[in-house]
Amino acid sequence: MEFTFTSGVLGVLGPNGAGKTTLLKTILGLVKPSAGEILVEGVNPRSPWFEKLLPAIGYVPELPVVPLWTTPCILLETLARLEGYTTVEARVRAREALEVVGLAGECETPIGKLSKGARKRVLVAQAFIGERELLVLDEPYSGLDPEWVYRVRELLRTVAREGATVIVSSHILRELEDIATHVLVLKTDQLFYGSIEELRAWLSGTPRILLSVAEPERAVEVLRRGGFNAYTINKGGQLVVAVEGADDPARVLSLLLAENIEISEYRVEKASLEEAYLKLVGASNGLGGG
Repeated sequence: MEFTFTSGVLGVLGPNGAGKTTLLKTILGLVKPSAGEILVEGVNPRSPWFEKLLPAIGYVPELPVVPLWTTPCILLETLARLEGYTTVEARVRAREALEVVGLAGECETPIGKLSKGARKRVLVAQAFIGERELLVLDEPYSGLDPEWVYRVRELLRTVAREGATVIVSSHILRELEDIATHVLVLKTDQLFYGSIEELRAWLSGTPRILLSVAEPERAVEVLRRGGFNAYTINKGGQLVVAVEGADDPARVLSLLLAENIEISEYRVEKASLEEAYLKLVGASNGLGGG
C-alpha cells in the first residue's frame, strides 16, 4: 500500500501487535523498516540528512519514562538546549511549553512527585518546545483525566489548523473521530487509509437504521427472517434495534408492522469510528497497544 499524508490529523488504529508504535518509531527513524519505504519531507528517516528536520518534529512516546529526580523545567530546558536554543531561549521555551499543558506552577517540582497524568503532560510539553511542523504522538491521552483529554485534543486541533501535520495513535476512538481528518487502520492481512467517512462507506456501504420498538428481540428475529442484518444495541440505556445495509427502509418498517410490532422511533445513523474500527479488525482482537 502507498499513500501520502501532508496535513491535518492522521489517526493510527489497529489491534494488539499490529505495529502502531513500530510505525510511529519508523517515521522518526528510531526503527528500520523490514520492507518498504517511509519518507518525511522527501527524506528517509534513517539517512543523515534527516537530522536537519528533527527541530521541526515533536514526539510524545506512549510510556511516561522520564527522570524522576529532575524537574520539568530542567528537563525541558535541557531538551531545548539540545535542539540548539541558547540558555535564555531554552528557559523561555520550557516555561512556555509548561504553560501550554497547565504545569507552569510545577516548574521546580521533582517529576517523581507529580501524578501520572502530570508526568504525561510533561511529555506532551516537550513535544511543543520548538516550532513544530510534524507532531507524532503515541497514546497521548493515556493517563490523562477527562479535562486534559479535552485540552490536549483541542491543542492538537489548533496546531493542525495552523498547518502542522499531526499523527496520533490512540485507543480513545471517540477522541480521534472528533479531530482526525484521516485514519490509518493496521491489520495483519490488510491496511486501510482514508477519511473517516471513506472508512464508514468502505465497511458498511450504507448507513444503518435504528429503531425503538416494543419488542426488540422479536423484531430482530422478524428482520433476520426477512434477510436483514439486524441486531440489538444499547443506546443511552435503552435497547434498540439496528439494521445495517438496509437499502429498502420501507420494507423494514412493513415487516415489523405486519407482525404488529409497535415502532416508537425510527432514524438513520452513520456508524461511529469505533464501530467501523471494530467491524474491520474484530472486537475479539482487543484494543491494546503495539
